[in-house]
Amino acid sequence: MSHFKITVQDMQLAFQIYGSLQEHLVARAIVTIERNGKHVIDAPVDIKQTPGANDAASDLEVGWPARYNGPFDFQVFRKELAAYYLRLVGDEGQIFKEGPGAEAAGIEGFSMRLETPYSFEFDTID
Repeated sequence: MSHFKITVQDMQLAFQIYGSLQEHLVARAIVTIERNGKHVIDAPVDIKQTPGANDAASDLEVGWPARYNGPFDFQVFRKELAAYYLRLVGDEGQIFKEGPGAEAAGIEGFSMRLETPYSFEFDTID
């Protein structure tokens, strides 16, 4: 069994527009992965909110940590990263606090770096 500590160092948000109606809010989080108390890797993880999605963790695409190939409980990792993202960016998040039906019309090239560290821990069977 391995014990993991994941720390989100920061997150870069970017608003991308593909065509006129295909809007995506994407983020790249930089996470530090520690396994059994030892630093393993600092890795980027992409998070994408699909067009028209509700602010629910299940509506987010959370990627695998880049360049990490070891054992991992991805479901716990995904759930925690999605919840972190929504606490910052969701309808009730610290950044936008937009109500239902709000649109980001006219925003192009939007980019923002968030330095709000967050850590969580879990165990996984190797």
